[in-house]
Amino acid sequence: MKLVWKTFFAFALVLLFFAVSIGILFGQLFRQNTLNAFKESLAVHARQLAEAVADIPARHEVNRPEMAGRGMQLGRNQREISDYLDFLAGHASEDIWLIDRDFNLLMSPDGAPNEGAQPDSPVLLPENARQIVETAFTGVSAYTEQFSDTIGQLTLTIGQPVMENGTVSGVLLLHAPVAGLQEANRQANLILLYSLASGLLIAAAVALFFSRRLTRPLIRMKRNAALMASGDYSSRCNPSGNDEMASLGRSLDTLGLRLEEARTRAAVQEASRQDFLAAISHELRTPVTVLRGLLEAWQDGIAGDPDETRAQMLTETTQLERLISDLLELSRLQQHDFTLRFEEQSITQILEDAVRSMKPAAAARKVDLIFVKCDDEQPLSGDYGRLKQMFLTVLDNAVRVSPEGSRVTVTYRDRAVTIQDQGPGIAARDLPHIFERYYQGTETKGSSGLGLAIAKAIADRHNIRIDVLSQPGDTVFRFLLPDQASTPARVK
Repeated sequence: MKLVWKTFFAFALVLLFFAVSIGILFGQLFRQNTLNAFKESLAVHARQLAEAVADIPARHEVNRPEMAGRGMQLGRNQREISDYLDFLAGHASEDIWLIDRDFNLLMSPDGAPNEGAQPDSPVLLPENARQIVETAFTGVSAYTEQFSDTIGQLTLTIGQPVMENGTVSGVLLLHAPVAGLQEANRQANLILLYSLASGLLIAAAVALFFSRRLTRPLIRMKRNAALMASGDYSSRCNPSGNDEMASLGRSLDTLGLRLEEARTRAAVQEASRQDFLAAISHELRTPVTVLRGLLEAWQDGIAGDPDETRAQMLTETTQLERLISDLLELSRLQQHDFTLRFEEQSITQILEDAVRSMKPAAAARKVDLIFVKCDDEQPLSGDYGRLKQMFLTVLDNAVRVSPEGSRVTVTYRDRAVTIQDQGPGIAARDLPHIFERYYQGTETKGSSGLGLAIAKAIADRHNIRIDVLSQPGDTVFRFLLPDQASTPARVK
């Protein structure tokens, strides 16, 4: 099942549960409110009847003074009371009983006096009438409600005390079905049902709309993820908002961008590797070809001066050995488990040794090599041989590209070493790639180009950062040395 429908059905179930809960609660509250309203109406009617019945003996005593004080106890007013209740019974929907203190039934719903009849008679009185009557004789109105199997609906019975001269002289019992309660409940339930059905339809449409709106970004992200899985990293979600889903979409876009950049770098690196392999093949083939030619000439007896031949062979084998050594050196330096011998070193001493080693080569090319020492030097933990090799590599390149009569300056100051030459400079397009392992610059086509890659590997192992600035006539390599505390201390 699709996510949009799962979300829709989740919304629909929540709304349905809410609607059913509201319906049940509304039905209970409506029924209770209707019953309370009917009970209050019946209570008011009962009080009015009780007051009217209590007023009959008073009027009778005024008309017949000899009966004063006897009241209802003698039943002398029963006929007049019966006539009054008969009149009310003809105009009311309730069943009315009148009971005196001796539990004589003075009045029943058919209007006939029932002297001597007992109020617990199942024929004449409603069920549980005695308990209501006994409670009413204490001066408190009493209620009971029950379902009548005879008429098939809820009925309400109320006992109202009839007060004469501050005492309870009788009880007026009213019994009536809760007229219209079931019909009112049915009508209310129908209205509620129609309202809830309409509301659910509208809510379902709104839920479907928001489900689609909520899942649309997920569908877009799913499509983009599938495209990235197939190798297309150019598609973007471009989410809006600041919620979690938008954050996920932006993360997916960032992932696609990084993958696209990585693929571009991998393609560039692969092309550089191919160029490197071609250059290495050429570099290896050249000395091997020369050596083979010399050996074949020697074997055929057509070689020239033996001393010159041997010198040429030695030169070619030395070049071949250096090339292979550089490759092995770079490979070892880039292995994390290859450790260097770290000891406390003097950068000034290392630079002096490097400059001293390059003096003959600089003099041969008529290049002035100058070293500006540091006045206040701090020691550095490092491998002496590797650090000297790093500086010698850059110095060798600087001397080699410098024209006759120019100057190469080595300066050590403020934990930074700079090597500056006055050569042709490095092309802007080559500058970001000069330390890459397989990259060959415009000025180094046909060579292995491993020297700077080795220098960069040595610098990385010593936490030294190398910055390069170059323009025609002015190239500066700047080595930023780390603090003593941040220098690794691995010894082997």
